[in-house]
Amino acid sequence: PAPRPARAHRAPTLAVLTDRGRALDPGTVTIKKSLGEGSYGQVFEGTLTAADGGASRVVLKRFKPRVAGAVAFFEAEHVLNVYATAKAGAGVAPFLGYVDVGDADATPRLAAGVWLCWRYEGWKTLAYYLRRRDCEAALAADVGVGEGDVVATVVGDVLTALRSLHAAGLIHRDVKPQNVVLAEPAVVAAEDARLGRGCSAAPRVSRSGSASAASAAAPRMKLIDLGAAADLRRGTNYTPDESVLDPAYCPPEQFVLPTAGPALASARPLPGARALLSASLWRKHAPDAFDAYSVGVLLVQLGVPRLRKASTLATFSTALVSRHGNDLIAWRDAERVTSPVLDADGGAGWDLAAALLRARNVVRDGDGGVAFTGAGGRPSAAEALRHPFVASRWVPLAKRAVGAGEAAAPAPVAVRKAAGSTAQ
Repeated sequence: PAPRPARAHRAPTLAVLTDRGRALDPGTVTIKKSLGEGSYGQVFEGTLTAADGGASRVVLKRFKPRVAGAVAFFEAEHVLNVYATAKAGAGVAPFLGYVDVGDADATPRLAAGVWLCWRYEGWKTLAYYLRRRDCEAALAADVGVGEGDVVATVVGDVLTALRSLHAAGLIHRDVKPQNVVLAEPAVVAAEDARLGRGCSAAPRVSRSGSASAASAAAPRMKLIDLGAAADLRRGTNYTPDESVLDPAYCPPEQFVLPTAGPALASARPLPGARALLSASLWRKHAPDAFDAYSVGVLLVQLGVPRLRKASTLATFSTALVSRHGNDLIAWRDAERVTSPVLDADGGAGWDLAAALLRARNVVRDGDGGVAFTGAGGRPSAAEALRHPFVASRWVPLAKRAVGAGEAAAPAPVAVRKAAGSTAQ
């Protein structure tokens, strides 16, 4: 179904996530070039100069001051990135801090205001690969695995990142090819060394605390852009009857929790009560099923080349929901679709994708609100990682070859359950 129109923008609640991270000196930041923009912000590549004079490549983002609601979403994205970097680690782009540029420090390129700063790890998004005719070959070469394993490896990386986010109580809500980027630490480290500072390739630390040099240098897919993310432990960037989504990748239910549920951020519970409430809502309604559906769409796009265009993906989504009741196998058989990737190993890829795209039991009220009945119906990220399609073909970081190897994505649509005009 088409997303329900928004009546008016309501600023997301910041709740108790208030840590803004490290404040960076405006004098250490240089803007190099634009990487793109969305409805709420603009993204640039730049450099960050350390005290010893060495420079590191970074990604910088600022909000659009003339766009309604941009400041509130930007503030939520800011604190969510601090939290996600601390809790989800290697699965997301490393957030370095923020730059508060005053009028005295502003330049024609570094405008006054707050800028968010991430370590630069590469520019090749999954969307870039999906546009290529040699998608699988190019991905395999850059990820450092064989073509037969690359789809499972990419999906495994995304699921691993989501597992970490979900464990921290975060739902990404905007998993799509434009927000999955190939991080190439070895390549970035070499570029930083050329600039005079080899600090970008942070080691991957194991559960035991030790770092593997091979893992640190290995390319991997990471999630970026937490502007739509919802913190379901505290309520940061979450309002029950409002959803932020991309219609091409969101599930039919469109919301992570029932719209009549509690507003976690505005509640003033006794110490520990909010955590208990959040845990109860998670067990009962499985909000991570929202992100699981998006991964299912990614998997089908990787396995079925004709679905890599926006127009054919839209046709597929409509047919899957309205004609086949979210039964991917029924759609496949009706369309007579074959896929070497998904057909392999007895159709293991189809089996996983079908589970991720499974419909939830949803009851809608006359005002557009939703209620969930029963469990989530889709596998969690941890469960999907154990599926034979991923488990048998996902190449560990330490076994990947070190590869040698920018357009902005449309911003998600802000959706409210009541009728009105669409806000973006």
